[in-house]
Amino acid sequence: MKKQLLFAAMLMLSAAPAVSVSAAQPFAAAAEEGQTLATQEQYDALVKSIAEVQQNIDAMLKEINDKYPDAEDTKYSLNFNKESLDKIADEAKAKFDAKTLTAAEVENYQASVNEIADGLKDAVKNAAQEVYSFQVNTSYQNAAMHKSECLGQVPENVQNYYAPAFDELDADMMQVYMPIMMGSPVESAEQAKKMCDQFDAISKKADALLAASKKASTLVEDITATLASLNEEMEKVKKDFPEYDLSMVNESAEYWKNLAAEFAQAPADPAAPYTENKIDGFAQEFGYFKENVSGLYAQAQKDEWMAQFNAKYYPASQKMDEYVSTLDSECPTVKDKYFNKLDDLNVELTQMYMKLYQEDLTQEQFNTMMARIDEILREAQKIIDEAKEAEKVATGISNISVSEAVKAGKVYSIDGKCVSKSVKGLVIINGKKVILK
Repeated sequence: MKKQLLFAAMLMLSAAPAVSVSAAQPFAAAAEEGQTLATQEQYDALVKSIAEVQQNIDAMLKEINDKYPDAEDTKYSLNFNKESLDKIADEAKAKFDAKTLTAAEVENYQASVNEIADGLKDAVKNAAQEVYSFQVNTSYQNAAMHKSECLGQVPENVQNYYAPAFDELDADMMQVYMPIMMGSPVESAEQAKKMCDQFDAISKKADALLAASKKASTLVEDITATLASLNEEMEKVKKDFPEYDLSMVNESAEYWKNLAAEFAQAPADPAAPYTENKIDGFAQEFGYFKENVSGLYAQAQKDEWMAQFNAKYYPASQKMDEYVSTLDSECPTVKDKYFNKLDDLNVELTQMYMKLYQEDLTQEQFNTMMARIDEILREAQKIIDEAKEAEKVATGISNISVSEAVKAGKVYSIDGKCVSKSVKGLVIINGKKVILK
């Protein structure tokens, strides 16, 4: 990475267009015999030319300082050229005062001045390009460094998955930076801004990848720890409740196991790894899974208890319905007195059913509940027996057999109609209420 940044810095310096520089010509030897000395007009023309170029440099420096104060390379070149002009002027003056300045030397000096002047034509443009190139290079270096810093913070358990995505960012940066590497200048502020915005966008992608990787790491750790604990609990369930169906739990656990395994290797599409939002979705779904399998052993135990309870509860509930029916049909006179007692037992039976479904019970509480069902049936039977005895007392009814009823003569219904002797239930024989069975 350090080599890459050093290379970028070198490119930054080379990318700024240089101003043409000409060093002052060295002092020429004294005019040789036969050479023509420079005239006053020739010398004055040279001095004027130098002054004009120096004024032009001063104007350019002012404009650059106003518009592009950070264009240090261009300003340095302009000042260097200005110093070169000063040297030419000083050298020419010394020779002219010594009457050794020749016309040929004036031409050489003027050629140097013209060369400097030609090199200054694009100085302001070069200053702009220098600043724009510096901005782009700085933005590139910052993006490259930021990307590396983000990659260095990716958790180890998901590095294989997210590292290729960071490599893709390298490729994206190089695609933007390639014209600069090839020596193309940055022509405008708009072009510089566009390139810098692209580097900023790449930095934001690096931030997003890092955020996603951290959440993915947390999710992988959660999945790994949860599945390890779940596997231990499932083994206990298999041992103690072999009939309990674990197929759905196994299927879901396998899904999460495979998801965690994805983060241990490169993604199918390095340019599109799981985003932070996608990881958030996985985490939410995994939360539901954890909630559903929490207390798996307790749930398996409850299912076993429910099976045992239902095997006893439903027959008991049917028996209670029979008791209520018997009370209604055989004890019409006293049924209201005994109905509430039966109903209370029915309510208690139903409450036990709801309690088993809704509450966490101990084995002792469950055993007590199962024993209570038998007690409820015994209490219900006792209530029916008492109701029947009370009905006899209240109506003077005695139980006689069918054969006795036949011998007794005609049989009448409660409303006084003569009925068959094979009828069952409450009838009147010889003026007495009798229950025929």
